[in-house]
Amino acid sequence: MKILTGIDLPFEPSCGSLILSDDIYSGLPLDTQVRFLGLKSNEINPSWSKIKDVVLLDTKKVIDEADYKEYVNELYENIIHQINEFKPDVIHVQHLSFGMALAFSKVKGIPKVAICHGTDILYSIDNDFHKNNVISICNAADTVIFPTMEMYKDFKRIIKVDLGDKAKIVYWGVPAINEFLRLKNLDQNSIKLLYAGRLTEDKGVDIIVKSIQKLPKNYNLTIIGSGSHEGTIRELVDNSNLNNRISFVPFMSRQALWKQFRKYDAMIISTKEIESFCLVAVEAQAHGLPIIYSNTSGLREVIGDSGLSFTPKNSNDLASKLISMFEEQSYENYKMKSKINADKYRIANTIKELLRYSRELL
Repeated sequence: MKILTGIDLPFEPSCGSLILSDDIYSGLPLDTQVRFLGLKSNEINPSWSKIKDVVLLDTKKVIDEADYKEYVNELYENIIHQINEFKPDVIHVQHLSFGMALAFSKVKGIPKVAICHGTDILYSIDNDFHKNNVISICNAADTVIFPTMEMYKDFKRIIKVDLGDKAKIVYWGVPAINEFLRLKNLDQNSIKLLYAGRLTEDKGVDIIVKSIQKLPKNYNLTIIGSGSHEGTIRELVDNSNLNNRISFVPFMSRQALWKQFRKYDAMIISTKEIESFCLVAVEAQAHGLPIIYSNTSGLREVIGDSGLSFTPKNSNDLASKLISMFEEQSYENYKMKSKINADKYRIANTIKELLRYSRELL
C-alpha cells in the first residue's frame, strides 16, 4: 500500500502534528510506503525526520481568506504532480482546517482518510470560513479519524455535523520508552513545576502564572516553549513580581525535553477549551512525571484519574489542586499511575489502526 499525506507547515519538529506524523510514517511495515509533503523550513534541516520520502514544496503558507483559493490551487497542482509520480493507493488528509487538506479533498478517484487535529476545531469556533472548509473536507473523505471520543463530541458541538459511521476513534501514541527515567525524589522545600508546549492563548499558561501567585514560595515554575503569547506571559510574570520563581526556556527538541523531565516534580497542562490528545502529557507520564491538567475534552479522556484535574481557566482551583498533589502519599500514587496510563498509548497501536482503516477502503 502506498500512502500520500502531508501538512502545509514548515517541516520542523515544532508542533505535535509533525512529531506525531514522524512517529507514524517512519514506523510503517515493509509492505507500506509513504510520501510526505511539507513546506520548506528556513531554520530546520529535514534530516530531523525519520520519514524516508519527504517532499518539501516552495509554496508560501497563506492563511488570509482573500488569497486562500489561489493558495489551495497551487497546492493542488503540486499534489497532482506527486500523484502522477508516486501513484498512491490512499491519501491521508491531515489538519482539516488547513490548505493542503482542502487541496487533497479535491482529488478524485483515490480513497481518503481524513485525520482531525485539535486546532481544526479551535479554528472553527466562531469562524464560518474554517468551519465550512472542515465540512467540505469531511464530505470528500471516506473515513474521518479522531484521537479521542471527547474530541469527536467537540467536533459535533462546534462543527454541528454528525459523521455517523464515517467517524472512527484512533488514539494517538508515543514511542515505547524502555528506561524508566524518573529519578528525582520530591523535596518539599523546593517543588519544581513544568509547562512545556506552545505559548498561545488557548494553552492557558497565564492561568498557571496566576496560580503561582497564590502558592507558597517553595513552588517554582519553568516554562519551556515559544509562541505568539510569550510576550503577554512574560509581562504578567514581571507585573506579578514572580521573576525569581518563574523561568523561561526556549523551545527544545523532543529528546532534549525528555531529559529535562527528570528535573521536575509535576507537569501542568492548562489548556482553556480544546485539547485533542496532548502527546507531551503522555510522554511525561511515560517518564513517571505526574500530571495536573485542565479538565477539558481529550485531556479528560486520555489522562483521567491517572492525573489530577482542575477546573478550566480557574487559577484558584489549580493552586488548591497543586497543594493536594504534593501530599506525600498522593504524590507517590500519581507517580505510579502515570507510568501505567502511558503504557496504554503506544504508537505501534496507532499505526496498526490507521493502516487497518486505510486498507478497508481498498
